[in-house]
Amino acid sequence: MDDYKEMYCHLAHEVEKAMRILVKAQQDCEEMYLAQGDAEEQLPRETQQETQKQKTVSA
Repeated sequence: MDDYKEMYCHLAHEVEKAMRILVKAQQDCEEMYLAQGDAEEQLPRETQQETQKQKTVSA
């Protein structure tokens, strides 16, 4: 394997591209989530009630 440097560089480049794709996808999903509004409004009613109880207890 005389061309190990070329293979290593190719691999490093492709890994970097994959990481950028994953980071972009995560950012897109975060933006979509935030655009939907208040997160607590989207929780099931039971979870909202539990969250409200926790806020009341900790206050």
